[in-house]
Amino acid sequence: MCVLLVTWSFVRGERDRLPLMLCWMAIVVLGWTMCDVRLDAVDAAARALAAQPVSTWELEAISDPATNEYGVRCRARARADGVDAEVWLSCSEPLGIGSRIRCVGVFAPNDVSDWGKTSSLRGISGSVRVRQMLSCEHSGGVLGTLRGWRERTLETIDPVSSDGRALLSAMCLGWRDGLRQRGLDELFSRVGVAHLVAVSGTHLMVVAMLVGRLSTWLGAEMRAVAALQLAATGGFALLCGCPPSAMRAWAMLAASIASQLMGRRHHALSALGAAALAMMLVDPLILFDLGFALSVLTVCALILLAPYVSCMLGRACLPARMPRLLPSSLRREAAKRAGSLTSALGASCTAQLAALPLVAQAFSVISPVGPIASVLLAMPATLAIALGVCAMLLIRAPPVGAALLMLAELDCKAIVILARFLASAPGSSIPVSPNAGIGAGVLLLAASLALIIAWPDVSRVQARACLAAIFVPLAVLLIAWRFFAPARIVVLDVGQGDAILVQDGPSALLVDCGPGNAVMGALARQHVLHLDGVLITHWHDDHYGGLDDIASSMGAGKVLMASGSLATALELLPWLDDDEVAQIAHGDVLRVGRFELRVVWPNDQVDGTENAHSVQLLACYADGSSSMRALLTGDAESQELASLLAAGEVGDIDLLKLGHHGSEQSLSPAQAAELDAEVSVASAGRDNEYGHPSPTCVETIEDAGSLFMCTMDAGDVDVRPARDGIVVMK
Repeated sequence: MCVLLVTWSFVRGERDRLPLMLCWMAIVVLGWTMCDVRLDAVDAAARALAAQPVSTWELEAISDPATNEYGVRCRARARADGVDAEVWLSCSEPLGIGSRIRCVGVFAPNDVSDWGKTSSLRGISGSVRVRQMLSCEHSGGVLGTLRGWRERTLETIDPVSSDGRALLSAMCLGWRDGLRQRGLDELFSRVGVAHLVAVSGTHLMVVAMLVGRLSTWLGAEMRAVAALQLAATGGFALLCGCPPSAMRAWAMLAASIASQLMGRRHHALSALGAAALAMMLVDPLILFDLGFALSVLTVCALILLAPYVSCMLGRACLPARMPRLLPSSLRREAAKRAGSLTSALGASCTAQLAALPLVAQAFSVISPVGPIASVLLAMPATLAIALGVCAMLLIRAPPVGAALLMLAELDCKAIVILARFLASAPGSSIPVSPNAGIGAGVLLLAASLALIIAWPDVSRVQARACLAAIFVPLAVLLIAWRFFAPARIVVLDVGQGDAILVQDGPSALLVDCGPGNAVMGALARQHVLHLDGVLITHWHDDHYGGLDDIASSMGAGKVLMASGSLATALELLPWLDDDEVAQIAHGDVLRVGRFELRVVWPNDQVDGTENAHSVQLLACYADGSSSMRALLTGDAESQELASLLAAGEVGDIDLLKLGHHGSEQSLSPAQAAELDAEVSVASAGRDNEYGHPSPTCVETIEDAGSLFMCTMDAGDVDVRPARDGIVVMK
């Protein structure tokens, strides 16, 4: 981005802005080079905190609480003897921003997981779980008044009572917990419009517009209008909890107003640079905040590239002349509307493409419908913000405030309905690997530099040829991945958990989905764009933990489980609907393309809470001379395997997915010899605390003449049927 800025300043004759650009680059480089220093400081703070009882600390909440299965969690500043650090604070009752507490609790420094590393990069030293609250004081002064008003307004709105009110609270008060509790936060991410929900520049622009119109109507002077806009938008950002995107927008507005009052011309890029520099100087750790990075990157791209992209789209998609059958006034209006539409679509595409590298890295999923969704939802979202802000201000005037609140809620409900419609479209969300995000970032930077340096007066034919060169190969690739995938069974590398892909052409079934969201990256590596269903072998977190992410990001299709385990599933995942689930029993057959998967265990109803309850599948493939037989065992071990072999339900196989991550009890030497698998695969995470796979299991497999593989060493293990036996793809 910095290279792009400097190039732009030279090419477009903005050399007077070059010192600011270079200063920005210096701050960014300094921030990255100081990363290790910051991490050392976080570790030192964690050690100092761990040496003192939590009861001696003073904790101050600095973010809104988020509800989870343990109660609520928020970020807090911990002050102890000689230590001032940030921690995660979990307790049973919600705390408002600015609340100061003393408590008896347990402190745990960050671990080596991805969550722990991310927390350290954000300057958070560890987690505190409150056991007993000793005292709690709420903030006072102006901030306390603002936050008290916000809490009372939230009580009146009741964000969890409806989808519309949950969305309204997020957009107008920055309160996102209602979205989380109603499962809407993932919906907006899936359709690529999370920026419309998070408080950012659009929201501050609406507030500034409302204040400006009202002040002008009252006859205020320009300086007074500017001061009122700055105060109102700053207060709005404070009210919403000071999210980085909102503070960036407010700082840009302040720079813009200052330049206007001093008689300087408005320059958006300078305002962005000044705002970002100021925020990084005040809080260098903000450089590692994803919201800040996305906000700065997308706004920079909009300033530099959106006019070019909009021009390309207009010349490629719009006719040179409107039909002459229309009256001249209608032709002018149609041309104006079409131009506005392509400008909005171009800006949306630019923002989505600019954010792609970071989004792919952070979420392993992108939304192709994002640009269209942004255009469709921008107007109702702007209206909802305007109505919502007015309703909040007049909430104590029941007739007017209640009417505005009702209108804003209806508007927000319409936004949710439209977002759900877009999310239901095929391919609305596609998993991508982080490496794809890095590659996309490099390509986008190269294309942007070429576009800025050598922008030609392109013809419509050239514009259409350029778009075709981009989208036709992409469309061919997506069609090939979606409808012409090879027949294969892939044991996915999802860490300490199970996830197995069975795929043939357009059909795909996922057997288990691992812990956390690692499965999304694994599906992206295998270019899986669609799932017909997800089968959960049993209800342990390392087998079903990724189901939430799959369902919210790309759709899970049918969720299959052992007969008798539905009650357990609904207890763990209350969002499941009756029409989304199916129970399968011994002897049932599932077809995935040319694969036939027969349920060989359990032979009776189970509740799915034990390893022995795992659904075991015998997968058979036969097509001409190519064949394959595989046994997928979940967490079942030798005792269950003995019952299968005694019943004669398995026989000789080609591929064995070892039970319980290759534990010592997964199978006996006699069972390994009877199965005679060519390849045996264990799914386990590196340095796991259980010692999986067991050396005894590995020795048993190798003594039986089978090739042993483990996902923690080999990554995804892709096995395909072949003419003379199975083939393991590299």
